Parts: sequence; C-alpha cells; structure tokens
Amino acid sequence: MSNYEFADFSFSYGGADVPALRNIDLTDAGGVTLLVGGNGSGKTTLLRQLLPSLRPHGRRSGSLRLLEGAPDARQAAAGIGYVGQDPAAQLLTDRVWRELALTAENLGWPQAEIAAAIAETAALLGIGGWLERETAALSAGERQLVAVAAALVTRPRLLLLDEPCAHLDAPARTRLLMALRQVVAARQLSVVVAEQDFAPWLMVADRVCYLHGGALQFCLPPVEAAERLKSTPLRQALPLAMRADRDKIAAFVPHRPQVVAGESLLIAEGLGYSYGETTLFENIDITLQKGSISVLLGANGSGKTTLLELLQGVRERQSGQVSGQAALLPSRPQYLLLGESVGQALCRHADEAAARQALRRVQAEELWHRHPADLSGGQKQRAALALLLLMRPDVLLLDEPEAGLDAAARLRLAALLRDLRGEGLALLMVTHDAELAAAVADRALLLADGRIAADLPYAQFVAQYAEWQPQAWRLCPGCLHAEELLDEQDVADAAEELPVAAAAAAPVAVQDAPKAGLGRLEALLWLLLPLTAGLGWAHLGARRSFVLSLLLLVEAALPLLLRFERKGYAPRRLAFLAGFCAFAVVGRLAFFMLPQVKPLLALVCLGALFLGAESGLWLGATAMFLSNFFFTHGPWTPWQMLAAGASAAVFGLLGRHLGRRGQAVLSGALALLVYGPIANLGSLLIYHPTPTLPLYAAVMLAGLPFDITHAVVTAGFMYILSPVIGRRVKWLRDRYGI
Repeated sequence: MSNYEFADFSFSYGGADVPALRNIDLTDAGGVTLLVGGNGSGKTTLLRQLLPSLRPHGRRSGSLRLLEGAPDARQAAAGIGYVGQDPAAQLLTDRVWRELALTAENLGWPQAEIAAAIAETAALLGIGGWLERETAALSAGERQLVAVAAALVTRPRLLLLDEPCAHLDAPARTRLLMALRQVVAARQLSVVVAEQDFAPWLMVADRVCYLHGGALQFCLPPVEAAERLKSTPLRQALPLAMRADRDKIAAFVPHRPQVVAGESLLIAEGLGYSYGETTLFENIDITLQKGSISVLLGANGSGKTTLLELLQGVRERQSGQVSGQAALLPSRPQYLLLGESVGQALCRHADEAAARQALRRVQAEELWHRHPADLSGGQKQRAALALLLLMRPDVLLLDEPEAGLDAAARLRLAALLRDLRGEGLALLMVTHDAELAAAVADRALLLADGRIAADLPYAQFVAQYAEWQPQAWRLCPGCLHAEELLDEQDVADAAEELPVAAAAAAPVAVQDAPKAGLGRLEALLWLLLPLTAGLGWAHLGARRSFVLSLLLLVEAALPLLLRFERKGYAPRRLAFLAGFCAFAVVGRLAFFMLPQVKPLLALVCLGALFLGAESGLWLGATAMFLSNFFFTHGPWTPWQMLAAGASAAVFGLLGRHLGRRGQAVLSGALALLVYGPIANLGSLLIYHPTPTLPLYAAVMLAGLPFDITHAVVTAGFMYILSPVIGRRVKWLRDRYGI
C-alpha cells in the first residue's frame, strides 16, 4: 500500500525565482527512504510536502497523493509522524510521558491503550527510565529521541525524520537506527529521512534518493547509490573505506606535529551544577589556552551544553568560578540572529563592510538579505558563527557547530577552526562527530559520571577510547585526518550550494468551504434580532433596556461566530489568532496597576491590520473576554467585547492605507470615538433603569477624561509597537500563507 506518490511535482516559494523542487517523481516503496543532498538542495522542502500541517506556502504543479488520497487533519495526525530539525520546538508538555501521550490523547485513545503504546515505544528506544523527567531538563540529543518516540507512539503509517541524528551520540544513534529497522519490519512502516551525515544510514536504508538543486537525480539501493555518490559533491560524506586508496593506506606513515599552546585565556575551577536534587557534575576544572582547540565529549545528557553555558556565563554558576571571557555559539543559533535579515543582525555589531567580510569568511555571503527564520539549520550555524567572529573573542565555545551542515560545509568549518587556532584563539567545541573532532582537535575532555573522566592529547585519547576513533584510525592506526588518506583532488573543493528560496512551513491559508447548514442557521439568527427587539420591548418591563441589550448582543454574536466557523479557516490561521490573542491578554495583564494604560486595543488593531477586519472582530472580542477572567467578569463584559471587536474591525478596514503616524492617530481615534461610546452606553444601560439621551450625554462627559487617556495611550502603544510587531506579523503572515 503506497503512502505517497509525487508525479512531475514542482514547488516554488512565494516570490522566489528559482523553484525549490523541480519535476519530482517519487513513489513510496516501503521501508526506509534516505534523502541526501547538500544544504539548500530541497530535502526539508520535499519532506514537508508530505505533512499537510507543515506544507510550505507557495506555487505547486504536478500532483501529490498522500495516504490513499487527501487526508483530513485527524487522519494526517494519526497516520503521519514527523520530527523536525529542531525537536525542542516540538516538545509541548512538561514531562516525557505527557509528551509521548499527547497525540494519542488528542485522537481520543483509551488511557489503557495509550499507556501500553508508551511503554512499548519507550522500551524500543531505550528511554523507559526517562518518562518522569522534565522535558526542559533534557539535552538536545535526549529531546531528539523523545521527539522520535512521540512520533512513533500512535503507530503511524508514514514517519518523516529531518536530520534525526544531528545531536545524538554514537550509542544513541545506533539504538535509533536499529529500533527503526525493527519498527519498519513489524509495523510495515514507511520512513522518509533527510540527513546530512548519512553514512550510518546506508546500513538500514532500503533506497537512497539524491537531490541536487531541487531536482531528484536518482533513487537507488544503498550500494549502487554509494557508487554514484562518489562522483557527486557528497563524496566526502561516504564512508572513508569507499573513498581511500588501499595501497596508499598501507604505505602511509602517520606523523603528528606537536601543537604548542600559549597562555591561558580561560580558567574554570570547581564548577558544579545541579537540577533540583540531581547533581549533574561537580568540581570541574578546565583551562583553555591560546592557540588550541579542545573538544568536550560525552554521552547525551552528561551536561556538555550546561558546562559551556556556565563557562560563558549565560547560565548562573552554582559553585566554582571562571576567569576570562568567552563567546558561545549555541546549539540553537537562531537566538543570536536578531533582525529582519542576516545582514541587519550582523550590522548590530559592526559596520556593513566588516559584517560582509565575516559572512565571506564562513562562505555564507548569499545569506545577507535572507530572513534568519528562513534559513536551514546549517545556514543558521554559519550566520551565527559570522556574528560571533565580529565580536573578536579570545575564547570561542561551540555547541555542536556541525549540526545541519553537509559534508562539504563540515570540511570548510574544520578549515576555519584551524585558521582561528592559528590566529591565537582558544576554542572549546562540543561535538558528536568523531571525524570533525579528529580533523581539528589538539585535546579531548571526556565528561562522564559528573566529572572530567579524561583530559588527554587527542591522539592519545582516541588510542584509549575506541568508540571515539575516527574512520581514518580504524583503517590506519595513528591516522586522525581523513584527508591524509585521500587524494588531494578528493577534498580540494566543496560542493556547490544552490541557493533555494526561504524554507517556510505552512499550507494554503484559508480554505473557503461554506457549509450550507450553518449558513441557513446564521440567516435564521439574524431574523431573530428584530423579533427579540419587538417582543422584549413589549414584555420585559422594568430594566428592559439592560436585559434587552444583552439579549441582542448575544444573538448578534452567534451568527458572527457561525460565519467565522463557516469560513473553514485553516488550523494554522486559528493557531496564529489564538497566539496573538494570548499576547494581547498578557499585554493587558502587564499594566494591571494602571487601568487606563493597556496595550490590548493597539495589539488587536495590529492583528486586524494584517489578518483582516473579520479576524480583528474575533480577536478584539476574544482578547477582552479572556482578559476579564483576570479583571472580573460582569454585565459590562459583552459591551467591552463589542467595543474592542468593533474598534479592531474598523482599524482592519482603514488602517492598511495609512503610514505609521496615521495608524497611531486612527487607533487613538477609535479608542475615543468607538470604544468609549460603546463602553459608556453599556454603563448607562447597566446602572440606569430608564436611560435617556441626556443621561447618555452625562455619562459620556463623565467618562471623557478616561476615554482621552485611553486614546492617547493606545495611539502611543500603536506608534511604538507597529514597526516591531507589525513587521513580524506581516512576515509570519506571508511566510506561512495565513
């Protein structure tokens, strides 16, 4: 049974001149399909086409059949598992067992069935002892395994993995590969894997598909594919035994020049760290010397990332001290790239000439105009490294800098690190890549059992610890660098990286699927409004104005809600609206001590500006309703909901034609002329049994100081927030096709 089929399929991101995918013909053949290719070749884009909720927004041609047709959201959630490049972004709960149960619970599985599925999957991946652990305390590699386990719990028919081994140590990677082979055999599961460091996958893959420039060059069994890949830019990622000359290996005499390090640039003494009652490590002493490269090795969860953060100072030290300053390249480098483009992020720290030179040094000049969130994992690594180099640090800490890089980019990274050592920097790198460590390291530190278990010159270290021996050592004892055993032309040039349009993540925004039944009910509710008004005025008696107004508000809200439902908005639009609504509520809570100073109205108006008047009405009413859970509900709530929703809706209609100042003035005017009069009318009807026009005028006059204050504050918030939040919302809308 085929789970997917591409037929002459092409895809281009919105506004891109170069197609991201071109004329793809690919049919599910069962088993493990391995997608290989350089950075920007289209692997992630192709993978995301197979998941409706993450399908990129753009232009498509050809056809794609998925799960025997077009699955709805429930079928896709049950039938397709996905693990992205950043598994930490997928973890939504506080405990591992809750994360594994989440999808099955949302699908309505019985609790006993969920518990059995969790136990089976956790045992398969060797994480049975982690179920009560907090997800926030997991290492990057542990998060990766948990994300894979969560994707497997519901027994999907199709499993999509985007670089699932990027943060795994060797034992965890082997365990994952073997577990996948068992699952594929037992469950008839189809797996599609996109991977840069693909050599270990050749043992378990059923076929290897090579992408270059968005085109599928071939799909072959692993042995045949490896032969073909020898003549492609990916030859460096193949096992060394396939590339090296046996005669040259036999005749090679390894020679290791002694590296003489200089003065100590960073000294750490007695470092310790604990999570609650669990001690991660204690009494760690590390010295980093000028002109040296040290690698920090250890199993997933041993504390390597935490130790780097303590050395840099981003994490507060619980014990011990550090002398010296260091710059840190984190495993999630996107947090360093603050700006609307890579160039803008770099220019925060230097002038344009220096920023461009830093990008050239990491061979990422093509990223200058790209938005940081549109970059692939490897591109983010290079851009963030360029930013750190602008700071001219004496000590550079790197947390798995090879993650997301293809083989050619790893060679360039190794050359750059050796150059930095030659310039006198002290480098400490966390890595699970034995080949990269062997290519650059002078010294190895092994973190295990809460202590530095080994601190040795690198050649001496790999002689003692066989699990860290690179491929070159196994072919030629004493050899560390693969380059030593290869012909010069085999490693001279890196692969050409064809720039592909920005990697987004979203399907088509709004699917207009009118529902006839809801439409008839909506029409009926509108007809009830005049009937309610007539009967209510005749029969409600005292306080009829107040009671009747609330009835009419509720009756008017129902058809508006039905219209919103009838539109059939895509889940990602609803999720975006919900997130923006929460942002507005938090904004109001932040200024709870000053009732008239709140950014809520400005925020919902900004949402309406980019999502439309109808969404603005929903956003304003919902944000006011939710925030009143904290500020006390009462008969005034419906009036506040109407006031905020109407103001946002009008802003959505008029604000798009104005500039920054015009939008600020409009928002203030709406606060004064729409929000204020509606809220004051509600107050009149609530507190006066016989409302009259003179009374309304008196209420308006009494509330005028508060309304003016609210208007000025709203205009101020709009002026301040619109260039920051507005650009971000517009980018999200365009990127995700909302």
